[in-house]
Amino acid sequence: MKINYSQFYQGIIIGSKKIIENKNQLNQINVFPVADADTGSNLSETAKNITQYMSNEESIAQVFKSAARGAFIGARGNSGIIFAQFMDFCAKEMPDTPSIELSDFSTKMKQAVDNLYNYVIDPVEGTILTILRSWAHTLESYKQHDDFDEYIDSVIINTYATLQNTPELLPVLKKRGVVDSGAQGMFYFIEGLMQSFSKTNQSILTHEPKITENVIIETSDLADSDVYRYCCEFMLEKHDAITKEELANFGDSALILEQNDLVKVHIHSNNPDLVAKYLLTRGTITTQKVEDMQLQKNVGSNKKGSIAIITDSIADLPGEYVTEQQIFVIPLSLEINGQSYLDRLTIQSEDFSFMNAHTNQQPKSSLPSLYAIERTLDFVFAHYDEAIIITVSGKLSGTYKTLNQYVKKYSDKKIQVIDSKLNSGAQGLLVKKAVALREQGKDLETITNDLTAQRENYKILVALDTTKGLARSGRVSNTTASILKALNFKPIMSLNKDGEGIAFGASFSQAGLKKKILKSIAKENNISGINNYVILHANCPDKADQFAAEIEQLIGKKADYISNISPVVEATAGAGAIAVAYETEAKK
Repeated sequence: MKINYSQFYQGIIIGSKKIIENKNQLNQINVFPVADADTGSNLSETAKNITQYMSNEESIAQVFKSAARGAFIGARGNSGIIFAQFMDFCAKEMPDTPSIELSDFSTKMKQAVDNLYNYVIDPVEGTILTILRSWAHTLESYKQHDDFDEYIDSVIINTYATLQNTPELLPVLKKRGVVDSGAQGMFYFIEGLMQSFSKTNQSILTHEPKITENVIIETSDLADSDVYRYCCEFMLEKHDAITKEELANFGDSALILEQNDLVKVHIHSNNPDLVAKYLLTRGTITTQKVEDMQLQKNVGSNKKGSIAIITDSIADLPGEYVTEQQIFVIPLSLEINGQSYLDRLTIQSEDFSFMNAHTNQQPKSSLPSLYAIERTLDFVFAHYDEAIIITVSGKLSGTYKTLNQYVKKYSDKKIQVIDSKLNSGAQGLLVKKAVALREQGKDLETITNDLTAQRENYKILVALDTTKGLARSGRVSNTTASILKALNFKPIMSLNKDGEGIAFGASFSQAGLKKKILKSIAKENNISGINNYVILHANCPDKADQFAAEIEQLIGKKADYISNISPVVEATAGAGAIAVAYETEAKK
């Protein structure tokens, strides 16, 4: 019995489409290794790229190579990377011929699965690996079967039985009453592949994945997966050797997928910036993705309120507060020395300050990637029907316009996108106001109206220590920049009511700027009253602490928090900048 290239082509497409069609169901039963409800999305993205890259050449090897290429490009998450690596091993085993004997195919699949087990550092049974090994062994066991269709039926039925047994191999699956999500997804693929071998070309089993109604992930289920917060993925080109042993220094679930001069790396880590720094010693990062698994798990198990609150990385807020209040932060991108980073994720303030001090090139910020926006909003709207998005001032960035346009695809959801007309700590305070209103039980319309009406009560005053960032960013003309530098004249930067950057004052020293700001704060407090304030700094915590103490002595209130500004903001504000952002009493 022979299988030809066209059957493999059709089977891979059918199997991939089965995964895509069942994306939401797979997300629903995702409890291992991390209960972040994205296994379906990750496998679906991988499968989607497989279908796009498929080539129906008269060679089995070429069919699998095209599928492996698509899987490599689209691989997302633990399951997606393993799926892609399996396809790559299959491609390497397959002959460059139009057809293959069933017995040879069985042997080659067993070898591909054995290679996959050796590839994974700590193989766990009850997962996608178990399904693949069961399938390969069943192929081998039944390959002498006389009736081809009966053979296919037997293989599928036995593989399905293995799938149903996965809860016996992983306690967390048994506790939640589900099969493994990655295993279920791989079964869909196998079923579709085998379907193309059948003369009837019909689905052999009619079933739905085993799902307990309203699966709830309990905190106790998450204990083993709470060690690392971020799921990180990078693609590199022109790379030197990257080993899983070296990657293991930064986290777990390390996987490396290579194809020609490209390599894709997956790891769970608490320090995406350190992972990026290591990888940059090996090659050039071309794409990167970092997702907050802790936030995803917390929302899945104990969601705060019915309205999602989303902002961008320019909003300066304490990390603990963002986590506690389940605020979704979409990172802007930042390029320095020709390398792109994700703001606050793959680059932190300390490293950015050092790099910026040793380059003559102006760092360039850019909008959040459409992928980052899509992944964030897809997750949000799998858990919420309403969301409010608070962006950096539309006069400073195109983020507001981009998000306002993008949310139109979620027409069945209630979404409000607000141009804060602010940035940094002032934007952060407006986000905090949104959280407070949500806690008070206000509805989406009320929160939107209140934030829009009150945003003019939020101010920020930034005392620059250098005009280097202003000059290089084009925020002031070259002539003005030259005069400021020659005179050692330093400005106080602020925003007007429309969210445009303005010079609020100037002095020959930062100490002089602070005096002007303190005078303005005292006046504002006497006239309008300051409800709360925060202190921001560009990697100079000692100066920030002193500034906070001076304002506290002046108005009798402690700062809500002291925070480093984001690298994107520091690109313009420059090293050593300190700032105060505050909220005044609402006008009567």
